[in-house]
Amino acid sequence: MDAARRGRRGARSAPGGLPGHFSLLWLALALVAAAWPAAVHAQILRPHLAWRTIETEHFAFHFPAELEPWARHVAERMESVREEVAPLVGSAPRRRTTVIVDDPYNQVNGIAYSMIAGPVIYLWPNPPDPRSMLGNLRSFPEELAVHEYTHIAHLTRPSRRPVRRLIALIVPSARERAMPRPPRWMAEGYATYVEGKLTGSGRPHGVYRPSVLRQWALEGRLPSYAQLNGSAAYQGDAFAYLAGSAFIEWLAARKGDSSLVLLWRRLSARQRRSFDDAFAGVYGGLPADLYGRFTVEMTAGALEAQRALAESGADTGTVVQRLNWSTGNPALSADGKLMALTLRSTPNRPGRIVVWETAEAPDTMAAKRRERLSKLDPEDVPAIEYQPPPKRAVSTL
Repeated sequence: MDAARRGRRGARSAPGGLPGHFSLLWLALALVAAAWPAAVHAQILRPHLAWRTIETEHFAFHFPAELEPWARHVAERMESVREEVAPLVGSAPRRRTTVIVDDPYNQVNGIAYSMIAGPVIYLWPNPPDPRSMLGNLRSFPEELAVHEYTHIAHLTRPSRRPVRRLIALIVPSARERAMPRPPRWMAEGYATYVEGKLTGSGRPHGVYRPSVLRQWALEGRLPSYAQLNGSAAYQGDAFAYLAGSAFIEWLAARKGDSSLVLLWRRLSARQRRSFDDAFAGVYGGLPADLYGRFTVEMTAGALEAQRALAESGADTGTVVQRLNWSTGNPALSADGKLMALTLRSTPNRPGRIVVWETAEAPDTMAAKRRERLSKLDPEDVPAIEYQPPPKRAVSTL
């Protein structure tokens, strides 16, 4: 559920404006960018379908006829979503928001564009897998609508800088994107934070986010501040949603919910500020420094939870295999002696189906190998077994 913005990657905060002779260059780039969203939309839309339209006071819904029940369900609730989101975020776009409902790729997603003359939201109606980080939902359409409209309400806050306001008058595509963009972790983490705040469900209230964050903390693998915007690591694209939203909750607990609105007000102020400057003026420290403190407290909480679980005597199960990427539920054979499951090594390569024996196969040669090594080198130290030996695949697809 991405908030589309300049570069699509918010790895570094954009400055509040460009001084002196760079102003004309900035204006020229903005004029070029005005045509870009149309090309993006053309690649996603399927014009050969029979399209329908529903309009409300602040929204215009466009959808294929086959998706009308889902689109109408959302349209009937979208004004209520706006009434709840706008006061919490502290702003809302003046122009009507276009909402396009379509299912081009049979995937779960939503996209918010705040960079054109009138904001646009794409909603893809496929529900998430219950095992995924999006599985804890009271209503998927509600969750998706709140998350994406938070992007629109947040990222269309107008700048109070005269140069940016002038550009917004001249360039249609700049009218809804005058405020400097925060980094991706803040944009996506904030929308995730609001989705939990207003719906009482979603990622902030599920078991997926705390379990993943605690496991990362116990392994010393919480993402660094530089990785929050995304990385090639496992769940790297989800860092902004999972760790970002948890960090924002931690900030709000320290300074109150209203501190986030104060941050947006400082970022859109007449005084030119970077994101780091605006952030430090509200929270009393640079985001990277405070994130470091957050990870320390997260790790301490994870260790305490691990200690409490061990002292309770609860059976936490047995580790069968330690995998490098994600998998699904294993399928057991009728006699319970075999199981099939998917193994993946990277997010971009096809997975493989393997069949394993459920019983642990004894390694009859292990003792002989250790004995042979000991004879060859009596001072050698045999390795300890710190994780289960790799399973041998009975069959692979």
